[in-house]
Amino acid sequence: MPRQIGTEQGEARHGQFSATHNRSRLLRRLRTLRNVEWFNIPFLILVLYLAWSDTSMDALWQRLTAYALAASLLSVGGCDWHLKVAQLGRGQSIESQLMTLARIRIVAPVILGVASVALAASWVAGVGQTADRGWATGFLVLAWAEYVNYFHYQLMHDTRSDLERLKRTGRVRRSWLAADLNGLRRGGA
Repeated sequence: MPRQIGTEQGEARHGQFSATHNRSRLLRRLRTLRNVEWFNIPFLILVLYLAWSDTSMDALWQRLTAYALAASLLSVGGCDWHLKVAQLGRGQSIESQLMTLARIRIVAPVILGVASVALAASWVAGVGQTADRGWATGFLVLAWAEYVNYFHYQLMHDTRSDLERLKRTGRVRRSWLAADLNGLRRGGA
């Protein structure tokens, strides 16, 4: 059957609409991920304020340290999504910001390691209430998970395609930020 005149143009327009629609959906998703990360920062401090029982200075360092580390890494996540929106939505270069995130990737495990040792020592010494040490441990685990999720491997699998790929391959993939930072190291972001 011969092609009708104008079909190719119609298909091209449909392809452009589809690409634009997909880009729009992707940008909306990236903005949502950014906003959720940034929303969690004040939300978690509110949870801590309402849930923690010990008001002594001994427990304060546990609370604030664990919260600050988790909040810092949530902030990194929000910044990463924000950079992706700027790059994909407005065509901005994000190389200098990626260089900052590359420095954070080097420093973060050192800080998390020191905090882990300090928290372990507080468990051994029995500093603060058990519940407060438990909360601090939970937030430190969250901070480590966020570090791995952003700087190494994608731990969050909340879309059908992510879940299907995980089921098909049986392993987690390199995170998008890790890929960007590796590309930066090779000379292209």
